[in-house]
Parts: sequence; structure tokens; C-alpha cells
Amino acid sequence: MTMDLEAVRTILLPDEASESHLELLDASAVPHLVTLAEGDDVALAVKAAYALGEVPSDEGGQALLRLAASPDPRIRMGAASSSRSFDVAVHEPVLTALLVDLDPGVAKSALRAVPQQISPSLRARIEERVHAAGEPGLRELAAQTLRRLDR
Repeated sequence: MTMDLEAVRTILLPDEASESHLELLDASAVPHLVTLAEGDDVALAVKAAYALGEVPSDEGGQALLRLAASPDPRIRMGAASSSRSFDVAVHEPVLTALLVDLDPGVAKSALRAVPQQISPSLRARIEERVHAAGEPGLRELAAQTLRRLDR
């Protein structure tokens, strides 16, 4: 069944879209998720950015790369979180950019989204966060991420 924009919007509209609702999304939802993620309704855009991770696709991956540069930190957080569902061609550039985001919440979201298998350059970026000036909680989360990767 092909989903239309209104069906996708209806799935995302509840204050807390449940996983069972998100499981209704399929590949036909991706163009609509991209439209909503790049739209003017920030609350819906954030939900759509997160939901792109539920149905990874080339189109969704290209959208995440754009969303990672959004001026709104909530959308960048959604892009970081969703990136873990995509292959290295998407998650590496998204996470590399967002690990050094000036917004600590965005950088923390990026650290939480780091998959178990990463490139040496992404690992080096995480190591830089451990020693960077700034929020101690962010440095500690970077250290925890490295310990998780070393297991």
C-alpha cells in the first residue's frame, strides 16, 4: 500500500508517536517524511527526521545529510539519532559534523548514535571530544562512547 502525505502526517502527529505507529511506515513514506522534515512545522520536522531512521533509503540518507546542517538544533538531533540506521556513507558525515556541534544536546545525540563499527577518522573525532574544552558531561559521554567501542 502506498502512503500519502496525510497518512504519514497522521502517524507522526501524536505527541509521542509510538514505535508501533512508526512501524506502519514503509518505503512509500520516505518522500513524505523528507517533505515534512524539511518543512516549516518544526515539531513535525523533528518527528519526521527521527522517523527517517525507521525506513532507511538513499533519498532519506540524502535528506539526513541536509538536515544535519539545519539551523534548528532539534532537527540536527533528529538527524543524528536517525543516522545510526543508515550505512557508513550517511552516518559517518552526519556524525562527524554533529560531534563538534556547538549545541551540547546535538553533540550528545551524535555520540549516542555512534554505531559499533566506525572509521578511524570518526574515532579520532570522538577522542577529540574527550579532551575538548566545554561541558564536562559531553566529555564524559565521549569517554563512555569510546569505552563502548572498545568492548
